[in-house]
Amino acid sequence: MEYRIRETGAVVQSHELHAMHPNVSGIRPETCVDFGADPVYPSEPPVPGLHQKLVRDGAELVDGIWRARYALVQMSESEASQVNESMKNRIMGQVQSRLDQVAQERGYDSMLSLCSYATSTVPRFAAEGQYGVDLRDQTWAALVQIYAAVASGARAVPSWDDIEAELPAVVWPTVSEG
Repeated sequence: MEYRIRETGAVVQSHELHAMHPNVSGIRPETCVDFGADPVYPSEPPVPGLHQKLVRDGAELVDGIWRARYALVQMSESEASQVNESMKNRIMGQVQSRLDQVAQERGYDSMLSLCSYATSTVPRFAAEGQYGVDLRDQTWAALVQIYAAVASGARAVPSWDDIEAELPAVVWPTVSEG
């Protein structure tokens, strides 16, 4: 439990309030007013943006009850850079996983394996392999455009669902066996 000291406005933990009053056992929300403090109850913190962090910022009186207050603070350039790099790596992994899953739908081990069949002498494998090359190129080109738009500030950082919706649709070529 947290308490707000009336005299200073400082927010302290239960053990800190108890340390201020060592001869008292068991300070509780019902009795803390006798020691110049008010209980501070949890509140719903705001959701930080991509390059923000959430910090505790004391307490505020809401409808007669002291509630935890939060502030959103901009990250340093170094922190923001780490967030960007982490997000980029995660998205690249998701894109590669999607490409591999597409290849696996047709029985190939991975997108790399599928693409290696582009020069096959078997028409079906050659068509599917070339389709894999084309899909891979179109997918990564789309992702590069998304990254460029985010980096320029032209758009907000999209969710994976938004990114996936912008990637090329999977439409396998139809080739007769042969």
